[in-house]
Amino acid sequence: MGLVLTRKDKQSITIQTPTGDELVIQLVLDDGCIRLNIDAPRVYQIHRTEILGRTDLNENKNNDNLEVEVK
Repeated sequence: MGLVLTRKDKQSITIQTPTGDELVIQLVLDDGCIRLNIDAPRVYQIHRTEILGRTDLNENKNNDNLEVEVK
């Protein structure tokens, strides 16, 4: 089992990579939905788990307006 954390609205976690990069993940509550605000260097690809098997991931590589919504 991985690390399990409890976060409240607008609280975040920071993941530091061995190379010194920081990935900041903030939890945002919005009208009953949980949203994740992910701030990471562009070299990291961030995908929703349910679409990892899709073959068209690279087609949207330059889309700067991706929003991840978890319900």
